[in-house]
Parts: sequence; C-alpha cells; structure tokens
Amino acid sequence: MPLDRKARRRWMLLLSAFGVLAVGFLWVSATSEGDARGAGQPDAALDMRAQVAITSTALQVQSLGGLRGEMAAQLARDWLDSRWPAGATGRSAILASLRSSDETIRWVALLAVPRYGPGDVPLVDGLLHCARRSSGDLQAAAGAAFKDIARPTDEALEAMRAACQEADVSTRVALLRAIGLLARDTMSRDVLLEFLGDSDPRTRVGAAYGLAALEALGEMPDNDGAVVRLTEALDDADPHVRACACRALQRVGPLAAPAVERLIALLGDEHRQVVRWATSAILGCGDEAVDSLRWALTDGHPASLRLVWLLRSIGSKQAQQTLMLSLEHDDPFVRAEGAIALHALGVDDAPVLAVLVG
Repeated sequence: MPLDRKARRRWMLLLSAFGVLAVGFLWVSATSEGDARGAGQPDAALDMRAQVAITSTALQVQSLGGLRGEMAAQLARDWLDSRWPAGATGRSAILASLRSSDETIRWVALLAVPRYGPGDVPLVDGLLHCARRSSGDLQAAAGAAFKDIARPTDEALEAMRAACQEADVSTRVALLRAIGLLARDTMSRDVLLEFLGDSDPRTRVGAAYGLAALEALGEMPDNDGAVVRLTEALDDADPHVRACACRALQRVGPLAAPAVERLIALLGDEHRQVVRWATSAILGCGDEAVDSLRWALTDGHPASLRLVWLLRSIGSKQAQQTLMLSLEHDDPFVRAEGAIALHALGVDDAPVLAVLVG
C-alpha cells in the first residue's frame, strides 16, 4: 500500500535521525580514545551531538503533526534543552540545519539560534537563506530570529544593513526591528532613518520600531537630522509609525525641542499609544517645551488637562509661571487642576488659594 506524502516525509526524517545518531555515536566514540583527541575533534563531536539534538527534536515535532505554534515551540525548546550537549554552541549544526531541505529541521534550528554565541556573518547568511526558501509562518519565524542573535559583530550588523536593500518586505521589516534592538552605531541609525521614508507602510513601521528600540539614540552625535526625519514621521498615516517616532524622540531628550509643537498636537490623537509617547517625548524636553505648552494652554488646546499635568511634571520656575495662566482658563476643571498642581509645587499665592477654596 503506497504511503501518502506526510507518511513518506516522516519515514525520511526518521531514517535521517537514525543516521545522524549512528554517525554521532561513532564520532563521539572515536574522540574518546586517547590519541584520537586531536585539535578540533572535541568541538566537532559537540557539533555532531548538537545536530543529533536538532534532528531528533524535529522528529518529535513531526510526531505532533508538524505544529509550529507557541506551545509546540516551548515543547521543542524543552526537548532541545534536555538533549543539547553541555558547553556546545552547535554553530556548525545550526548553520547546516538552517539550510536543510526539511522545514521542521529549519524551524527547530531557528529555536536554537540563541545558543549560537556571538552573531557573525555566516549566521546572518543562514537566517537570510532560511527566510528566502520559506513561506508563511516559517518565513516569519526566520525573520523574528534576527533579534535573537546574541552580541552581533560589526560585520554581522553590516550584513544585516546591506540585506535590507534586497530582502522581501517581510524580512526587511524583521531586519529593521532587529537592527534597532541590537545596534548602537550611527550607521544603523542612518539606515533606519532612510527606510522611515519608504513608500511601503510596513517598511516604515519596521524602521520606526527600530528607531524607537535604539537605546543609544540619545547618545549619538549629529542627531539634528534624525529629529527632522522623526518630526516628519509624526504626520504619518499609520499610528504605529507616529507612536514609534514619538518614542524615538523621547530617547533624544531636549534635542527634540523643535518637534514639541507637533508633539503637542498629537496629544489629541485618537490612538492611545500615540498620546502616551507624545507625552513622554514632551516631558523629555523639560524647560525647552514650556513656551510651546504656554501657547497651547492659552489657545484652548482640547488636551489642556494633560498640558497642566506636563507643566506640573516639569516643575521648574518657568513651568510654575505658565501654570498660573491655567487659573484663568475657561474650563473649571483645568483651573482646579492648575491650582492643585501649583499647590503641590509649593505655590500658595492668593489666586491659587482662591481657586482651591472657591
């Protein structure tokens, strides 16, 4: 009776697993003999055992019907933990498995990427190869694995930046996000800023996310151009781009002062995350934001209560003077919040007491 395609695939994977196990046993036996322990052989034996761990885990995943959800991923990680040889990075095994013709082996190899050690160019190439020959959930998993690269070398980051130009949109977005999480250099910042103006909205979201995740952004030189590009992104039609641009400007700190007026306008945005990060970015500007907050407060901004909160949080003398203007606001709630804010800052002048008592 002929076997169906799924059954044939399972048998092929089973035979591959037995073959790897047999070769691994012979290899480890050979390296355990005194004179046979030459330079490099113990590492090769560990790599072979890592390959056995990947292949046998893939076989067990296949027994579950090839599921690749989060629960299956956690089970696969547990199986890898129990089988992975102590002290092994398994670099060769991971690289070979990322290029395997079997999708399940590639998927298990992606789960093993955090074990690889310092990320290098071969690992970046392996992940790109895996993403190119995969589709659907597996392609998404290959893209997501870029952020799992540990301590990438400068060469690896350069390979990731270069790959952004040629990769498909899904992989490019994943690369941009990973660059933001992993990099600390101005070249990566500039690449992210370049793609922030891309015509594809998904690419812009990926670049904005990368810039928001770039922890070293505020410490980088020549950020004036970055502030200009990020300010332009505040007008993007996609709320994720707007929110991430606000988050990135918050990292820049007082240098983001030229963007304050636009950030104040976003306090009325319909998306909560945009409002949250716009508020944080304004607060990060400190006294540099007070003049713009004064104009917005006296102009009857619909988010005047939030303006009062910002001024109270800044708390400087200049902010206190601006808060005095809130006592004359048309909205009684704004007047009350302004008086409470001033009282909390230690200002108990007659106008403040009049509002509090009245």
